[in-house]
Amino acid sequence: MSVPSRLYKVVIGSLLVLGTMGAHAAINLGFLSDTPISLMRQADIASIQSAVNQALDTKQDGETLDWTNDATRNRPRVHATITPSHTVKEEARTCRVAAIDLSARGQTMHLTPRFCRSGSDNWEFQRRH
Repeated sequence: MSVPSRLYKVVIGSLLVLGTMGAHAAINLGFLSDTPISLMRQADIASIQSAVNQALDTKQDGETLDWTNDATRNRPRVHATITPSHTVKEEARTCRVAAIDLSARGQTMHLTPRFCRSGSDNWEFQRRH
């Protein structure tokens, strides 16, 4: 499964869990319906997937890659900064955290997924338990 598709599913799954927890705690989580990731369409997800892979492949820890959904022509405009960090090499395996800050319509969202790969394989999202 691709990086953004997994990322999207993890975020949506987290929102659903939070929604369930919120219902039990009587917390109003309606604000989550207008978060940047909820405004993204499939073309945006595919585009940011490419940007995340590019950042993981080409940026040093602390260097930032900017992304927008301008190329997909979807609205509203979504902007992201993708900053790899915490690179760890263990034998043939490399792991990195990608700090992803999304913003749209005055809302921001900060994600820190971890990805690993062996050699020059594709980056794979790492679930945290």
